[in-house]
Amino acid sequence: MDPEFLFRADDQRPPVPLPVLTIDGPSASGKSTVAAMLGERFGGAVLYTGKHYRAVTFALLEVGINVNDELAASQALHRMKPWLDRDGLIVLDGRTVPDAEAESPRVESQVSTVAVNDVIREELRDLQRRFITERSGSSHPVVVEGRDAGTSLAPQAPARYFLDCSVDERAQRRGRQRGLSDAQRQEIAEKLNSRDRQDQGHGRAARDTPGLICILTDGMSASDVVEVIWQRISVRRGP
Repeated sequence: MDPEFLFRADDQRPPVPLPVLTIDGPSASGKSTVAAMLGERFGGAVLYTGKHYRAVTFALLEVGINVNDELAASQALHRMKPWLDRDGLIVLDGRTVPDAEAESPRVESQVSTVAVNDVIREELRDLQRRFITERSGSSHPVVVEGRDAGTSLAPQAPARYFLDCSVDERAQRRGRQRGLSDAQRQEIAEKLNSRDRQDQGHGRAARDTPGLICILTDGMSASDVVEVIWQRISVRRGP
């Protein structure tokens, strides 16, 4: 018999079944790494919604769309007939976008513009919600990672987290990952500050969003964060 995962919000309430766990947070806060580690423990699906926006941005730029033209961008995406495969990857014009292409500097510089296009957001949200509904019926919790996972996509999820981290810490982490110099890390910090300002609103989560559990991750490894989350989770096995 498959195990049943339970979540306890606090010591005053009994544990409840955990079909979905969401992780939100600013860019470079480590939420993708934490989501992957949790997904491995759960043995279920992980939905990386940020990858969808980067893939769409790459696809639009590849066909010469001006992403600042909201109408042209949203119509172009619709023509690409987007859908999510069984792994939660977005398929555009019948193909997926490799991570190396979706994470290029060119895409990074434009993805915030695409992400604030409300027509594109709603089309992607429809796909994401459908995926969550279909996969949350399994015995393994679905982990949803992004910027609006616990607000617009799965607001009823029992476990909704927000990983927060200072800009300096996030820039240091990204700099270590990419082997950057101090000057380059400072440039990354400035870009993260700009991205944070662009990422406000449009239904996105924030550290003070009601119902979200905020974890300040400065000085913590991804493993540390996972252990903090796991303390609230229990596993009930059949006879």
